[in-house]
Amino acid sequence: MIGQESKAFIDAMKSEHRDLGDMVHRLELLLKEAVGRGWPGPLAEDIWVRLQKLERVLADHFAREEQGGFLEEALAHAPRFGPQAEHLLSEHVTLLACVRYLVREAELNRHTPSAFWQVFADALAGALRQLLAHEAQENALLQKAFNADADIVQ
Repeated sequence: MIGQESKAFIDAMKSEHRDLGDMVHRLELLLKEAVGRGWPGPLAEDIWVRLQKLERVLADHFAREEQGGFLEEALAHAPRFGPQAEHLLSEHVTLLACVRYLVREAELNRHTPSAFWQVFADALAGALRQLLAHEAQENALLQKAFNADADIVQ
């Protein structure tokens, strides 16, 4: 059984992961709309703006996790997951660099014809899938570490 502090921590992480997942899903929907409509300029601009926000939120989220947040708390309860936690932490650099690259590409090409955006759509969809998979792995670690139902973003 987990204590009240651990339950509060789990609830906070669920909320943060759910918010991040919602942001990614809204971006995925916008991406599908843009592809379906042939990349009109306002949608390309909106994707760029939302990617900038995702970059900021993700940087803050990862920083919290790396500075004694989620993973440290989980490992305090279950140190045996140390190697898995280290692997997840190592993914932060790559995931954030990918999002930052996509932000720059969207900014530089937001007035470019749709041929660029079709390639960009594939890259962005792949990056969003990787991010969601990463968060799902963190959720699984949280669930195992606290032996709790971590029905966060899947």
